[in-house]
Amino acid sequence: MKVNLIFLLLFIPICFSSISQTQKPDSIVVTMDKQTKRNIDKYNNFWYLFPYVTVYDSRHPNGIEILNKQSLKDTITTLLFSTEDDFYILNCKTLQSEVEVVVKNGDKVILSLNNEQIAIKVTNRTTQPLEFKVDDILYHRDKNPLILVKKYYNPLHFMSIEEALKTPKKKNLVKKQAFEEIAACIKSATQIVDSLEQNALISTNTASFNKMKFRTFLLSLNILESKINFDSARILLNSYPNTLLYPDKYHYKLAECITDKFIVEKAKEIPFNDLTNRDYAEIYDKINQSDLFLTRHKNFLLMRELDRIFKSFSRNISKKYYDSFLNNTQDSTAKNIVRDKYAFFFTPINNRDEVLSVQNQKQSLSELLKENKLTYVDFWASWCGPCRVEVPHSKKLQEKYEKDINFIYLSIDQNATQWKTAINQLALPLKKNFLITNPKNNTLIQKYKVISIPRYMIIDAKGVVINQNAPRPSDPRLIKVFDELLKK
Repeated sequence: MKVNLIFLLLFIPICFSSISQTQKPDSIVVTMDKQTKRNIDKYNNFWYLFPYVTVYDSRHPNGIEILNKQSLKDTITTLLFSTEDDFYILNCKTLQSEVEVVVKNGDKVILSLNNEQIAIKVTNRTTQPLEFKVDDILYHRDKNPLILVKKYYNPLHFMSIEEALKTPKKKNLVKKQAFEEIAACIKSATQIVDSLEQNALISTNTASFNKMKFRTFLLSLNILESKINFDSARILLNSYPNTLLYPDKYHYKLAECITDKFIVEKAKEIPFNDLTNRDYAEIYDKINQSDLFLTRHKNFLLMRELDRIFKSFSRNISKKYYDSFLNNTQDSTAKNIVRDKYAFFFTPINNRDEVLSVQNQKQSLSELLKENKLTYVDFWASWCGPCRVEVPHSKKLQEKYEKDINFIYLSIDQNATQWKTAINQLALPLKKNFLITNPKNNTLIQKYKVISIPRYMIIDAKGVVINQNAPRPSDPRLIKVFDELLKK
């Protein structure tokens, strides 16, 4: 089976502080041609063929996923992405393949997926012949450390079920073998990269990035294997070069590894059944009090623990650490990320039907319905595939009935950041999108038993629900329903 998917990614230097519906000159635009869309529809069930594209810059060390299987269903996907960096990291992967490259701000990048193999090229400037093929070269020469690192962290993936059940100790043997292979592999991979640079086949920046990545892999594993003590780890963390042209994604990974070894492992065990099973509040406090980390790394690590606290602890404890982060952190970007992600957890519910706008403003749902015309309500979420498939049809209906029908999108997302990202990806109207902050008590959800999405309702000009299970936007019957109601 051969599948060809081609995407045009326009990378233009950008700077924004909030989501905007108007495309700025500073944006990443992902478009697909008609053949690509047909391929996606044809091979929709072959999920392992789809690429996931993530961008990393200095302010987003965890990266922002700009393309995934779900967003590929959209005809045009747009994401406004903020960066002040001259270079940033582009990671593209499928289940079978992964490519990670350094791209320049302003590059126009073509990404193609041919029979599970990822290829990247830049069209707006001349690059070295093998600039974006390092991972491919190492993979085909069996010298890619990334494969062995995965083997070390996930040894069970490299064992049969029978082996895992009959010989539990083999897991440790697989890890030990992977660790021994990684050192030799990294030495060989570094030599290959040096040779490519010396022969002007890749740039110095690309060579530096890959060698830094290899070095961090090896250091991290040595720390986990207790071959590097705390004092040495401290020196390594603080001796990282600060003149890198590209984002130091792997410096953050090293800080994370040191935290796991010297802080997380020593924290109190609590059976959360989340594989880590530690007291995340204790870990948060120790990171916060430590002088080991640079400010940006400390914020990164605290945000990781904050996420674990929200998933595992009570609302009161979560609120305590949420407030602590906002009160003690000076980084405005980090603060905004945390506010966007968790603020609605603590929004005072003065009205049981209160919703949150994209600008984090509270509004009453009843007020949204006071437009003296029909309202078509769309209950959805960023993670809901069928919901997203309906969006292009919904937008066409909005154009057709712009003067006569009010379209409102109510999300039940639990993550405001993912909700806002989906709004941008789908190019939905900001003024019509709201997040339900209290779904358990929301009148429409409770009274009409909205227990699955997508779900659509029609409300008349007086605010009365006249169709609690309206047709979907893609259903031809909906136009007939609208036209009949408008005649009355």
